[in-house]
Amino acid sequence: MSEQAYRLRRIIIIDSFWKGRVNEIVFDGHTQLEGTNGAGKTSLMRLLPLFYGMRPGDIVSKVDQAKNFVDYYLPRESSMLVYEYERVDAYQQQTCCMVASSTTGRTIQYKLIDAPYQQDHFIGSDHRPYKMAEIERNYGRNCFKSNYLNVAKYRQVIQNLREGRTSSDVRELQRRFAFSQNPMPHVDRVINGTIEKNLDFDAVKKMLVAITADYLARGQGGDHREPMQLNKDEIGSWLSDIQASREVHGIAEKIARWQREFTELEQHLVQLSHLLALLKTQQVALDDQQQQQDAAIKVIRANLKQLKTDFNLHRDELQEQLTLAKDDLKAKQQECDRLDDQKADFDEDDAASYQLKADEKQRFTAELQDVEQILASLEGDVAKIADKYRDLLHKTELQLSKGEGEINAQLSSIREKASERLSEIDAKYQQQRRQLEQSQDNRALELKEQLMTEQHKLKVNSDARANPQSDPELEQALQRSSQQLAEAQSQRNQHLMALNQIAKHLSDLERQRDHQLSTRASEHKRLQELQAQRDTLSLQLNPKPGSLQQFLTEQAGVDNWKQTIGCLLSPQQLARTDLNPSWSGEGLDSLYGVRLDLAPLQHNNPLARNEAQLQEQLAELDQQVEACQQLNEQQDQLLKEMGNTIAEQQQKQSSAQQQEGRFASQIDQLQQQLERQQRLRDDSVKQKLAELDQEAQQLRKRIEQLQHQQTEQAEQAQEQQHELHNLSMEARADVETDRDSQMDTLREQLLTLQETCSERRRDYKRQQKQALEQVDPDGEIERRHQQRKALNAKLLRCTEFQQKANDYRFFIEQQFCHREQLGQQLMDLQQQVSQLDNAQSKLKADFDADYGKQDNELGKLKEKLERTVELLEHLARAAASCDALELEAAIDPQLPEYQAQLLPEFVKQNQQKFSQLEKSLNREINNFSSTLRTKHGKSSLYESWVKLVADNDHYQGSEAVLKYRDPIGDLLASAGQLKASTSLLIQTNAQMINEFYQHLENFDRRIKGVGRRLSERVTALAQFEAFAEISVGTVTKLDQLEYWSPLKSFSERYEMCKDKLQDINSDIPEELIEAMQSLARVLPSEGVQLEHNDLFDLEFVITEKGQVKRARNARQLKKVSSTGLSYLAMLSLFAGLLAMLRGDSKYPSSIILPVDELGELAAENIKLLLTMFDDNAIQILSASPATDRQVLALYRNHYKLKDSKIYQAYVPMSKLEQLMAARAEAKHNQEAASHV
Repeated sequence: MSEQAYRLRRIIIIDSFWKGRVNEIVFDGHTQLEGTNGAGKTSLMRLLPLFYGMRPGDIVSKVDQAKNFVDYYLPRESSMLVYEYERVDAYQQQTCCMVASSTTGRTIQYKLIDAPYQQDHFIGSDHRPYKMAEIERNYGRNCFKSNYLNVAKYRQVIQNLREGRTSSDVRELQRRFAFSQNPMPHVDRVINGTIEKNLDFDAVKKMLVAITADYLARGQGGDHREPMQLNKDEIGSWLSDIQASREVHGIAEKIARWQREFTELEQHLVQLSHLLALLKTQQVALDDQQQQQDAAIKVIRANLKQLKTDFNLHRDELQEQLTLAKDDLKAKQQECDRLDDQKADFDEDDAASYQLKADEKQRFTAELQDVEQILASLEGDVAKIADKYRDLLHKTELQLSKGEGEINAQLSSIREKASERLSEIDAKYQQQRRQLEQSQDNRALELKEQLMTEQHKLKVNSDARANPQSDPELEQALQRSSQQLAEAQSQRNQHLMALNQIAKHLSDLERQRDHQLSTRASEHKRLQELQAQRDTLSLQLNPKPGSLQQFLTEQAGVDNWKQTIGCLLSPQQLARTDLNPSWSGEGLDSLYGVRLDLAPLQHNNPLARNEAQLQEQLAELDQQVEACQQLNEQQDQLLKEMGNTIAEQQQKQSSAQQQEGRFASQIDQLQQQLERQQRLRDDSVKQKLAELDQEAQQLRKRIEQLQHQQTEQAEQAQEQQHELHNLSMEARADVETDRDSQMDTLREQLLTLQETCSERRRDYKRQQKQALEQVDPDGEIERRHQQRKALNAKLLRCTEFQQKANDYRFFIEQQFCHREQLGQQLMDLQQQVSQLDNAQSKLKADFDADYGKQDNELGKLKEKLERTVELLEHLARAAASCDALELEAAIDPQLPEYQAQLLPEFVKQNQQKFSQLEKSLNREINNFSSTLRTKHGKSSLYESWVKLVADNDHYQGSEAVLKYRDPIGDLLASAGQLKASTSLLIQTNAQMINEFYQHLENFDRRIKGVGRRLSERVTALAQFEAFAEISVGTVTKLDQLEYWSPLKSFSERYEMCKDKLQDINSDIPEELIEAMQSLARVLPSEGVQLEHNDLFDLEFVITEKGQVKRARNARQLKKVSSTGLSYLAMLSLFAGLLAMLRGDSKYPSSIILPVDELGELAAENIKLLLTMFDDNAIQILSASPATDRQVLALYRNHYKLKDSKIYQAYVPMSKLEQLMAARAEAKHNQEAASHV
């Protein structure tokens, strides 16, 4: 071991897990700790990894799970761990110390002091530790002391890691306090692994990766390269960029259609906003119209109600009058019927003769008196009888004369009265007949006038039906619509001419741009060729670090390489950095044993030019490149200007197409409006004809009713005249009947009187004769008594007839005298009833006419109101549908004002078209976006699309779909730019993938070399009695990677397609895309995070007693050998790893390995192990409860742990050693004595 080295000298433990104690362990050789279980051996051993940069949490985790490092090792503010170590600085030995203490937040902190440990600086005279501030003051200002460091920075300093060199502070601390000349990454893991007695294969592989990376970095001129990463998302993004640009360009025509549809959709939105404004205006107007119609309907209803009320009132009055008249007529008729019945009864009983019969009372009285006288005479003498009969005969004659005179007088009176009564009846009949005829004529005239009026109306109606007229307002609206349509068609024709001119100009500009693009591609290709030539010359002048050309230029002994191997190598081969050239000094005049005549190749050797020629040619190429770049810039500016001009023309064309679409839509709507107005006019004419037909039908019905009324009136007039005549004839008949009956009665009375008088004269003469002959010889007295009795009965009948005559006279004079008046009243009442019936019919007809007219007007108003309400509902629904689209009402002055009836239909049409376009655009664009996301979700084009949509997502409601309009156009432009930049992008990314492949291949080669060196070191070190050989190597796993073969295939395709990628106008080679796709398919969906330690396995090959055993993990290692032997194998591996991690340096870093429980190993193997460690600048710190004396003799230091203290112990000598020592001392004494 070199005298000067980096080594840890001692550890001072102040007030740590042993409270109040200060203990010290010195490391000047292999050290053994001895103590009972729980004495703190392992706790002391675990302090070693802390010095080498191990995280405190990883140290204490196996000691006390309930405490962290600070709680266990630094439980108090005065607790400190001091590590004193030596390092080589400017060829001088330097002693430093590291102090670990705790903070108030109970975390560990590190302090580096550029001076050795001095106990009086740390411990006071009162044996109490100083605080850190006091310690710093004790060391003084001349001693450099670092700030407090955290674990990460301390590891960077103590292991001298490259990652810390980016910080000037850490770099300065590394210069002062690093524990090695070279970086020692992961050395703390090696040291901690020896304590665990568990070989962490993954940790070892990471160490080997660090060694490999360090070697590669040094091999590449010190340029540290971070591990490369490759994942599926990156490759998918590249493929998506390529395929997405093709996908977008493949639907360029569809995008153009979408743009047109966006324009059309926006036009529909403008029209809907215009229609919404018209809707609101029309709603206000229709609301006013509705109110007016409601008011008019209320007025008409009030008029109808009043008309009906008046009609009902007049009808009720007429009905009441008619009822009264009919009741009076009925009463009069009943009275007349009663009188007629009584008169008929009287006539049947011959009432006219009642009085005549009653007037016979005088005669019967006289006869009775005669009979009385006769009776009296019969009782007297004969003389009296003669006088008596003579008086009786005289009286009879007088009575006869008087009776005839009275009867004749009565007959004359009856005749006169009957004649007067008949004259009155005739006069009254004539008067009533004239009145009736006048009334009938008036009624007939009235009916005739009404009939003529209705017939005139029917004629007017017929004329109107022959030439029907529509509503004037409709005609005016139709005329206005025709004029608007003609103006719109004229404007559209002018606009189409302008649009054709714009399209022609745009076509010319696009042809010019295509020509310019072709020229630009040629110039760009020429620029790339010049740049490639310049880069080749530049690499010849300034070779790339690590390249073959740099090696040949810097390698001594090959000064003429340009004329030898330079003739055979291309500039690309000379620039490669993965060839790993080395100088053997053999075969200077041959190439792998083949000699060539290089003279024919000298004239075409680009390396034959000297540096001045190369500089001159490079300057010339720089001028050409600059000129070509300026030309390209001019062409780019010209293309940009042409692109702007074309964009302006396209914008003009788009605006013109939008305007043309607006004109087309406007014309379509105006045509619909015109057609609807024509239909409305036709419907109006049809409705007018229907109304006229209905009116004609009503007029015909009314005429029929009037004609029927005329017929009924004529029949009724005739019937009334007959009735009047019948009444007159009945009155005459009654008078004549009474006259004839009375005259007949009087004639009968006169005849009876004459007969009675004649009979009486005969009787008187006969009686007188008889009386004279004898006085009552035949029972005359009895007969006279009988005669008197009969006369008394007749007188009684006369009295009865007198009563009947009085009743008949009372009936005639008091009752039947009114019969004629009643008859007249009856006729008047009949005429009144007829007039009332006619008045009622007229009232009903007039009411029906007026009510029908106003009801017709009401129906029309209701129909108008219904149409208005229905139109308002349609307008409201249309407005609601517009509101649902979150539109703002805005009048477009370029659009006409449509009729209210057409607005809902136009809104519906525009909404349907808008909805269809919106759904179509949303569906197609969403499908496109979904396809773009699914197929090319990793492409920048998709990200650009998402960002463009998000940035443009300021539209709301119905305009939400417009957020795609500008992004889709920008996306097409971006796709064009992406297509133009695809070659450079693919070249860069494909080169990166190729470099990734080259890196893996180079890493595989290097890790194999590192494995071989590690195997050599371990094999050389591990010479134990139990083993014939221990070999440790690396086994590559690249072939097991699923993506390795596609990655290799891609690299081969890339080399084949590299030249094609230089042309920016050429498409990406399909074979390269297929290779990328093949690579992307086998990569995991979550991507590939390259971990170098996953690319190989660490393999132990142990030959034990002639048997070869292999192990690739800790479990297999324990399985293939015993615990002790596997432990030796692990320590051998760690020794080899330490050698590789420390590297080769003039001043090695001595490492102390904590090795626990070596008692399991044989003493011979322990000795060999310690010898191996001595040869490799490794010390061990071992611990056991008790150790064999033979083993203890192998250690330099021996410490015992007891009662929280560490005691220095010495190995006692055996009896043989004591005897040998005594002999040696005796011999020494003898020699000393002899000299004296």
